[in-house]
Amino acid sequence: VEAVVSGHLAEGRMVVTVGGEHSITAGAVTAYHRRHPGMTVVQLDAHGDLRDEYEESRYNHACVMRRVRERGIPTLAVGIRSLSREEGIHRLGARRCHAVAQWTGRPTT
Repeated sequence: VEAVVSGHLAEGRMVVTVGGEHSITAGAVTAYHRRHPGMTVVQLDAHGDLRDEYEESRYNHACVMRRVRERGIPTLAVGIRSLSREEGIHRLGARRCHAVAQWTGRPTT
């Protein structure tokens, strides 16, 4: 995905990827970030997708934003309604994750 998107960007085209499988996102985002290093990814999703690994894969739909952030690409998440404890700690840090759980009255799992 990264190589194909990079090729189109080099020719001045704008690439839009559409699909239900989030794992294609990292390649497209990496290609765009290489071409536009000041960009930020806006994530519209109900889930954080910040797990390090899910179902024995680091490239699962539940891990894609973790892979994007590992590349040093800034992200802005909008619409997130649930995070696992692991995702909350990755996104907010352990202290803030605990504070959010206390504030909402819902434990992080």
